[in-house]
Order: sequence, then structure tokens, then C-alpha cells
Amino acid sequence: MTSRIAPIVVAAWTAALAAGPAGAATLLVTNTKSDSVSIIDTTTLEVVGAIPLGRGKPNRIVFQPDGKLAWVVYDKSRDLGIVDPDGRKLVKRVKIGGNPYNLAFTPDGRYLYVLDWSSETSNDEVIIYDLKAERVEGRIEVSTWPAHGVFTRDGRIFYVSGETAGDVTVIDTATRAIVGRIVHGGGDAMGLALTADGKTLYAAAGENKAILKIDTTTNRVVGEIALPGVVHEA
Repeated sequence: MTSRIAPIVVAAWTAALAAGPAGAATLLVTNTKSDSVSIIDTTTLEVVGAIPLGRGKPNRIVFQPDGKLAWVVYDKSRDLGIVDPDGRKLVKRVKIGGNPYNLAFTPDGRYLYVLDWSSETSNDEVIIYDLKAERVEGRIEVSTWPAHGVFTRDGRIFYVSGETAGDVTVIDTATRAIVGRIVHGGGDAMGLALTADGKTLYAAAGENKAILKIDTTTNRVVGEIALPGVVHEA
């Protein structure tokens, strides 16, 4: 059975879900105050363990496509950690420089795209980390505060939301070049969701209090869903 991985963002911490055989699933939830990650059995809805992550304010966490390891972002120490859920241990921490905020894996599991906020050593950019070679292989400068990213199923295109810029940057992963920018003006814009056929991208427009519907063929906003409050996720 093919594992299915789905990230879930929850308030001031994040969670990652890995599905296993016969529908069994393990949920990992980071605890920023206790510097740990809780393991939750989704069948019983019970916490079945915890993994110490060390100091640094662990926050966003994402599983690799194969579901074997999860990577976590440390907000305070500005590095990454690799977590082995089955072994219930922190494998190691990885320093790639800059100020990492969020993570996304290419569908084939070869590269980790790190959404990096500007700092004294980096710009607002996407850092491409080669998981096999264990080194930074490239950088792509994007709009201010890249918050969330999503790949097309074939991995050819990567969409990145600009939280304060109110836009979505479109990146060709083969050339690592920006091939489009969709400006919608919704400040505090974060979440993105792509339909399975890749034809429609939904983007949270933050302060515009709406979810935007974007045609990925034309890279144009073709509709919106109005909501009563500020929207962070799509």
C-alpha cells in the first residue's frame, strides 16, 4: 500500500500525518514550549509517545514523501531537525544558513525546498537542499516572507505564497527560474492548495478575507470565496 502524507497546520505548532497499512496512521505534533514532538495514534486518538528535539523552538514539521522521516524547522535556532518516528528519536540537526520558515519536498523525494525569510545572511528565498548529497544546491529569490509552497504532482512547477507581498511566485523546477507571479494584494497571505489535476490553485488571501481561485494555465485569479475573517490557510 502506498503511504499518503498530509501536512496539517495547527495554531502555534504544526502537525504531520503519515498513513500506513490498513489505514493506520501516526500523527506528529510539535510542542514549541517543551522542545519536543508528540506521537498520536489516530485510531485511538491517544498520545503514545514523545521525542525530545532539543532547544531551538521546533515548529513546522513535514514528512518526507516515503513517510519514513520527518523534518522540523527550529524558529529560534534557525536550523532543521530530522526525526525518526519509528525509532522515536531525533536523528540529527542540519544547519543550512539563513532563517528557515517552512518546508516542502519534491514529489520524488530528491530535494527539500526550504522557504527562507530574510536575515543577516540570506534574502527572502527558496533554498534548494539536495537530500542525497546533503548540501545546498541552489537559491531562488522570491517575494517577502515566503510562507507556504506546493508542487504540481509531476514536480515541474512549485508555487510559493508571499505572506506580506500578497502574491504567489511560480517556479519552474527544471530551470529553477521564476516563470510567473500572481499578485492578488491580500496581505497576510499564506496557505496554498492545488487540485489533483493541477489546473486550479487555491490561495489564502489573508486580509482580503477570501480564498482565491487561480487558473494555473493563465496564472490569473478567476474567482474567490469570501469568508468572515482573515484567512491564513487554503
